Amino acid sequence: MAQPFLTALLGKGITADDALHGTGLSLADVQEGSAPMLGQDWYNLAERTAEVTSDPHFGFRIGSEDAIYSHPNFRTVTLTDTALGEVLTKLIVDAAQITSLATYELRINGSRAVLSSERQFKPARRPRQVDGYFAGFMCRLIREACGGEWKPSDLTIRVSDPAAIPKTFAPGLAVRRGDSRGARFEFPAHWLLLHIGGAPRQSAPERPSTPEAFLSDFRRLLDLHLHKPSLSLENFSKVAGLKTRRIKSVLTEHGTSYKAELDHRRAERAKALLKDHRLGYPQVGELVGYPDPSSFSRVFKRWTGQTPGTYRG
Repeated sequence: MAQPFLTALLGKGITADDALHGTGLSLADVQEGSAPMLGQDWYNLAERTAEVTSDPHFGFRIGSEDAIYSHPNFRTVTLTDTALGEVLTKLIVDAAQITSLATYELRINGSRAVLSSERQFKPARRPRQVDGYFAGFMCRLIREACGGEWKPSDLTIRVSDPAAIPKTFAPGLAVRRGDSRGARFEFPAHWLLLHIGGAPRQSAPERPSTPEAFLSDFRRLLDLHLHKPSLSLENFSKVAGLKTRRIKSVLTEHGTSYKAELDHRRAERAKALLKDHRLGYPQVGELVGYPDPSSFSRVFKRWTGQTPGTYRG
Protein backbone atom coordinates (compact mmCIF):
# COMPACT_ATOMS: atom_id res chain seq x y z
CA MET A 1 0.00 0.00 0.00
CA ALA A 2 3.02 2.27 0.32
CA GLN A 3 3.79 1.89 -3.40
CA PRO A 4 1.34 4.49 -4.77
CA PHE A 5 2.44 7.02 -2.12
CA LEU A 6 6.10 6.77 -3.11
CA THR A 7 5.24 6.64 -6.81
CA ALA A 8 3.37 9.93 -6.44
CA LEU A 9 6.42 11.47 -4.75
CA LEU A 10 8.70 10.38 -7.58
CA GLY A 11 6.28 11.86 -10.08
CA LYS A 12 6.64 15.19 -8.31
CA GLY A 13 10.44 14.93 -8.42
CA ILE A 14 10.73 14.27 -4.68
CA THR A 15 13.14 11.62 -3.43
CA ALA A 16 11.61 8.91 -1.27
CA ASP A 17 14.45 8.98 1.26
CA ASP A 18 12.73 11.37 3.66
CA ALA A 19 9.48 9.42 3.62
CA LEU A 20 11.30 6.12 4.24
CA HIS A 21 13.50 7.48 7.02
CA GLY A 22 13.46 5.18 10.05
CA THR A 23 11.75 2.26 8.30
CA GLY A 24 14.97 0.42 7.46
CA LEU A 25 13.60 -0.09 3.94
CA SER A 26 14.81 1.17 0.60
CA LEU A 27 12.70 2.42 -2.26
CA ALA A 28 13.49 -0.83 -4.10
CA ASP A 29 12.14 -2.84 -1.16
CA VAL A 30 8.81 -1.03 -1.40
CA GLN A 31 8.63 -1.10 -5.19
CA GLU A 32 9.21 -4.84 -5.31
CA GLY A 33 7.20 -5.64 -2.16
CA SER A 34 10.14 -7.72 -0.99
CA ALA A 35 10.16 -6.75 2.68
CA PRO A 36 7.49 -6.31 5.37
CA MET A 37 6.78 -2.87 6.79
CA LEU A 38 5.77 -2.39 10.42
CA GLY A 39 2.36 -0.82 10.99
CA GLN A 40 3.62 2.36 12.60
CA ASP A 41 6.28 2.75 9.88
CA TRP A 42 3.55 2.62 7.21
CA TYR A 43 1.49 5.21 9.08
CA ASN A 44 4.55 7.46 9.55
CA LEU A 45 5.39 7.17 5.85
CA ALA A 46 1.88 8.25 4.89
CA GLU A 47 2.12 11.30 7.15
CA ARG A 48 5.57 12.27 5.88
CA THR A 49 4.48 12.14 2.24
CA ALA A 50 1.78 14.67 3.05
CA GLU A 51 4.31 16.85 4.85
CA VAL A 52 6.95 16.87 2.11
CA THR A 53 4.33 17.65 -0.54
CA SER A 54 2.58 20.25 1.65
CA ASP A 55 -0.69 18.54 0.75
CA PRO A 56 -2.96 17.79 3.75
CA HIS A 57 -5.18 15.67 1.48
CA PHE A 58 -2.37 13.63 -0.05
CA GLY A 59 -3.64 10.27 1.26
CA PHE A 60 -7.19 10.92 0.09
CA ARG A 61 -5.99 11.93 -3.37
CA ILE A 62 -3.96 8.73 -3.68
CA GLY A 63 -6.94 6.62 -2.63
CA SER A 64 -9.51 8.36 -4.82
CA GLU A 65 -7.41 9.05 -7.90
CA ASP A 66 -5.13 6.05 -8.03
CA ALA A 67 -6.20 3.01 -10.03
CA ILE A 68 -8.26 0.92 -7.65
CA TYR A 69 -6.94 -2.17 -9.41
CA SER A 70 -3.46 -1.43 -8.01
CA HIS A 71 -4.77 -2.00 -4.47
CA PRO A 72 -3.27 -5.25 -3.07
CA ASN A 73 -6.68 -6.78 -2.35
CA PHE A 74 -7.71 -6.62 -5.99
CA ARG A 75 -5.06 -9.18 -6.86
CA THR A 76 -7.50 -11.74 -5.46
CA VAL A 77 -10.81 -10.09 -6.40
CA THR A 78 -12.42 -9.90 -9.82
CA LEU A 79 -14.81 -7.04 -10.52
CA THR A 80 -16.40 -8.62 -13.57
CA ASP A 81 -20.19 -8.87 -13.09
CA THR A 82 -19.76 -8.38 -9.33
CA ALA A 83 -21.99 -6.37 -7.00
CA LEU A 84 -20.53 -3.90 -4.53
CA GLY A 85 -21.59 -6.12 -1.62
CA GLU A 86 -19.71 -9.08 -3.10
CA VAL A 87 -16.59 -6.99 -3.67
CA LEU A 88 -16.60 -5.66 -0.11
CA THR A 89 -17.20 -9.13 1.32
CA LYS A 90 -14.29 -10.56 -0.64
CA LEU A 91 -12.07 -7.68 0.39
CA ILE A 92 -12.88 -8.36 4.05
CA VAL A 93 -12.31 -12.11 3.74
CA ASP A 94 -9.03 -11.63 1.86
CA ALA A 95 -7.78 -8.78 4.07
CA ALA A 96 -6.07 -11.20 6.45
CA GLN A 97 -3.86 -12.36 3.57
CA ILE A 98 -2.81 -8.79 2.83
CA THR A 99 -2.36 -7.13 6.22
CA SER A 100 -2.61 -7.78 9.95
CA LEU A 101 -2.94 -4.07 10.80
CA ALA A 102 -6.74 -4.02 10.96
CA THR A 103 -9.87 -6.14 10.83
CA TYR A 104 -12.98 -5.21 8.86
CA GLU A 105 -16.71 -5.77 9.32
CA LEU A 106 -19.67 -5.26 6.99
CA ARG A 107 -23.15 -5.28 8.51
CA ILE A 108 -26.65 -4.13 7.62
CA ASN A 109 -28.78 -2.12 10.03
CA GLY A 110 -32.21 -2.03 8.44
CA SER A 111 -31.95 0.10 5.34
CA ARG A 112 -28.36 1.17 6.06
CA ALA A 113 -25.09 -0.70 5.48
CA VAL A 114 -22.01 -0.08 7.60
CA LEU A 115 -18.42 -0.95 6.73
CA SER A 116 -16.03 -0.44 9.64
CA SER A 117 -12.40 -1.15 10.38
CA GLU A 118 -10.65 -1.71 13.68
CA ARG A 119 -6.91 -1.33 14.03
CA GLN A 120 -4.95 -4.03 15.81
CA PHE A 121 -2.51 -1.55 17.31
CA LYS A 122 -2.67 1.97 18.71
CA PRO A 123 -1.08 4.50 16.35
CA ALA A 124 1.47 6.83 17.89
CA ARG A 125 -0.35 9.80 16.38
CA ARG A 126 -3.64 10.50 14.67
CA PRO A 127 -3.58 8.49 11.39
CA ARG A 128 -4.89 11.26 9.14
CA GLN A 129 -3.37 10.16 5.86
CA VAL A 130 -4.05 6.43 6.21
CA ASP A 131 -7.70 7.21 7.06
CA GLY A 132 -7.78 9.63 4.14
CA TYR A 133 -6.40 6.96 1.82
CA PHE A 134 -9.04 4.44 2.95
CA ALA A 135 -11.79 7.05 2.56
CA GLY A 136 -10.61 8.00 -0.92
CA PHE A 137 -10.43 4.37 -1.96
CA MET A 138 -13.95 3.65 -0.64
CA CYS A 139 -15.41 6.75 -2.31
CA ARG A 140 -13.87 5.70 -5.61
CA LEU A 141 -15.16 2.14 -5.30
CA ILE A 142 -18.68 3.19 -4.27
CA ARG A 143 -18.92 5.71 -7.09
CA GLU A 144 -17.82 3.04 -9.58
CA ALA A 145 -20.74 0.90 -8.38
CA CYS A 146 -23.40 3.58 -7.96
CA GLY A 147 -22.93 5.36 -11.27
CA GLY A 148 -25.95 7.63 -11.69
CA GLU A 149 -27.33 6.65 -8.28
CA TRP A 150 -24.39 8.25 -6.48
CA LYS A 151 -25.57 10.82 -3.95
CA PRO A 152 -22.81 12.14 -1.66
CA SER A 153 -25.36 13.09 1.01
CA ASP A 154 -26.28 9.39 1.38
CA LEU A 155 -22.75 8.48 2.46
CA THR A 156 -21.45 9.20 5.97
CA ILE A 157 -17.75 8.79 6.70
CA ARG A 158 -16.09 8.74 10.12
CA VAL A 159 -12.32 9.20 10.23
CA SER A 160 -9.80 10.30 12.83
CA ASP A 161 -9.53 13.77 11.29
CA PRO A 162 -12.19 15.09 8.86
CA ALA A 163 -9.62 17.61 7.58
CA ALA A 164 -7.94 14.73 5.72
CA ILE A 165 -10.83 14.78 3.23
CA PRO A 166 -11.13 17.88 1.00
CA LYS A 167 -14.43 19.70 1.43
CA THR A 168 -14.57 20.31 -2.30
CA PHE A 169 -14.53 16.60 -3.18
CA ALA A 170 -18.28 16.01 -3.07
CA PRO A 171 -20.60 18.72 -1.72
CA GLY A 172 -23.07 17.20 0.72
CA LEU A 173 -20.77 14.34 1.76
CA ALA A 174 -21.10 13.86 5.52
CA VAL A 175 -17.67 13.57 7.13
CA ARG A 176 -17.60 13.11 10.89
CA ARG A 177 -14.81 12.93 13.42
CA GLY A 178 -14.19 9.44 14.71
CA ASP A 179 -11.21 8.16 16.68
CA SER A 180 -7.89 6.51 15.89
CA ARG A 181 -9.27 2.99 16.17
CA GLY A 182 -10.53 2.86 12.59
CA ALA A 183 -12.66 4.40 9.85
CA ARG A 184 -16.38 3.80 9.28
CA PHE A 185 -18.60 4.16 6.21
CA GLU A 186 -22.42 4.18 6.31
CA PHE A 187 -24.58 4.18 3.18
CA PRO A 188 -27.91 2.87 1.79
CA ALA A 189 -27.99 -0.93 1.99
CA HIS A 190 -29.35 -1.24 -1.55
CA TRP A 191 -26.05 0.10 -2.88
CA LEU A 192 -24.61 -3.32 -2.00
CA LEU A 193 -26.72 -4.78 -4.83
CA LEU A 194 -25.34 -2.42 -7.47
CA HIS A 195 -22.78 -3.84 -9.85
CA ILE A 196 -19.69 -1.96 -10.95
CA GLY A 197 -21.12 0.28 -13.64
CA GLY A 198 -24.12 1.41 -11.64
CA ALA A 199 -27.06 -0.98 -12.08
CA PRO A 200 -28.29 -4.22 -10.51
CA ARG A 201 -28.07 -7.46 -12.53
CA GLN A 202 -25.81 -5.79 -15.07
CA SER A 203 -22.54 -7.25 -16.24
CA ALA A 204 -19.67 -4.93 -15.46
CA PRO A 205 -17.83 -3.61 -18.49
CA GLU A 206 -14.19 -4.55 -18.69
CA ARG A 207 -12.21 -2.41 -16.29
CA PRO A 208 -13.09 0.35 -16.07
CA SER A 209 -16.37 1.41 -17.72
CA THR A 210 -15.17 4.04 -20.21
CA PRO A 211 -12.08 4.34 -22.45
CA GLU A 212 -11.19 7.63 -20.74
CA ALA A 213 -11.30 6.05 -17.27
CA PHE A 214 -9.40 3.02 -18.53
CA LEU A 215 -6.67 5.25 -19.97
CA SER A 216 -6.39 7.14 -16.69
CA ASP A 217 -6.08 3.93 -14.67
CA PHE A 218 -3.64 2.47 -17.19
CA ARG A 219 -1.34 5.47 -16.77
CA ARG A 220 -1.49 5.32 -12.99
CA LEU A 221 -0.67 1.62 -13.04
CA LEU A 222 2.15 2.23 -15.50
CA ASP A 223 3.63 4.79 -13.12
CA LEU A 224 3.98 2.06 -10.48
CA HIS A 225 6.30 0.06 -12.72
CA LEU A 226 8.48 2.64 -14.52
CA HIS A 227 11.56 1.45 -12.61
CA LYS A 228 11.44 -2.01 -14.21
CA PRO A 229 13.83 -2.34 -17.18
CA SER A 230 11.91 -5.20 -18.83
CA LEU A 231 8.54 -3.53 -19.12
CA SER A 232 7.14 -4.93 -22.33
CA LEU A 233 3.41 -4.66 -22.95
CA GLU A 234 3.03 -8.36 -22.22
CA ASN A 235 4.93 -8.13 -18.91
CA PHE A 236 3.04 -5.02 -17.86
CA SER A 237 -0.37 -6.49 -18.65
CA LYS A 238 0.41 -9.51 -16.45
CA VAL A 239 1.47 -7.54 -13.36
CA ALA A 240 -1.29 -4.94 -13.82
CA GLY A 241 -4.06 -7.47 -14.44
CA LEU A 242 -5.12 -5.78 -17.69
CA LYS A 243 -5.66 -7.41 -21.07
CA THR A 244 -3.18 -6.51 -23.79
CA ARG A 245 -5.88 -6.22 -26.46
CA ARG A 246 -7.86 -3.79 -24.28
CA ILE A 247 -4.74 -1.67 -23.70
CA LYS A 248 -3.92 -1.59 -27.43
CA SER A 249 -7.51 -0.77 -28.36
CA VAL A 250 -7.88 2.16 -25.97
CA LEU A 251 -4.44 3.59 -26.74
CA THR A 252 -5.12 3.41 -30.47
CA GLU A 253 -8.47 5.12 -29.93
CA HIS A 254 -6.62 7.98 -28.21
CA GLY A 255 -3.96 8.22 -30.92
CA THR A 256 -1.12 6.80 -28.87
CA SER A 257 0.67 3.50 -28.20
CA TYR A 258 2.13 1.56 -25.32
CA LYS A 259 5.70 2.47 -26.30
CA ALA A 260 4.81 6.15 -26.62
CA GLU A 261 3.09 6.18 -23.23
CA LEU A 262 5.97 4.38 -21.52
CA ASP A 263 8.52 6.68 -23.13
CA HIS A 264 6.58 9.82 -22.20
CA ARG A 265 6.01 8.87 -18.57
CA ARG A 266 9.60 7.80 -18.07
CA ALA A 267 10.82 11.05 -19.61
CA GLU A 268 8.52 13.18 -17.42
CA ARG A 269 9.61 11.35 -14.26
CA ALA A 270 13.29 11.64 -15.18
CA LYS A 271 12.98 15.39 -15.80
CA ALA A 272 11.18 15.83 -12.48
CA LEU A 273 13.78 13.81 -10.54
CA LEU A 274 16.71 15.67 -12.09
CA LYS A 275 15.50 18.77 -10.25
CA ASP A 276 16.60 17.08 -7.02
CA HIS A 277 20.39 17.63 -6.95
CA ARG A 278 20.76 15.01 -4.23
CA LEU A 279 20.13 12.33 -6.85
CA GLY A 280 22.98 11.33 -9.12
CA TYR A 281 22.33 10.60 -12.79
CA PRO A 282 22.72 6.80 -12.27
CA GLN A 283 20.08 6.93 -9.52
CA VAL A 284 17.64 8.80 -11.74
CA GLY A 285 18.27 6.32 -14.53
CA GLU A 286 17.51 3.38 -12.24
CA LEU A 287 14.26 4.99 -11.12
CA VAL A 288 13.01 5.16 -14.70
CA GLY A 289 14.10 1.71 -15.83
CA TYR A 290 17.61 2.44 -17.17
CA PRO A 291 20.16 1.07 -14.68
CA ASP A 292 23.02 1.48 -17.19
CA PRO A 293 24.17 5.16 -17.05
CA SER A 294 25.24 5.30 -20.69
CA SER A 295 21.89 3.90 -21.85
CA PHE A 296 20.06 6.42 -19.69
CA SER A 297 22.14 9.27 -21.10
CA ARG A 298 21.36 8.21 -24.67
CA VAL A 299 17.64 7.78 -24.14
CA PHE A 300 17.39 11.05 -22.20
CA LYS A 301 19.03 12.87 -25.10
CA ARG A 302 16.49 11.26 -27.43
CA TRP A 303 13.70 12.48 -25.13
CA THR A 304 14.91 16.04 -24.69
CA GLY A 305 17.75 16.72 -27.09
CA GLN A 306 20.04 17.23 -24.07
CA THR A 307 22.16 15.07 -21.81
CA PRO A 308 21.04 14.74 -18.17
CA GLY A 309 23.90 17.00 -17.11
CA THR A 310 23.04 19.75 -19.59
CA TYR A 311 19.34 19.53 -18.70
CA ARG A 312 20.10 19.86 -14.98
CA GLY A 313 22.42 22.77 -15.65
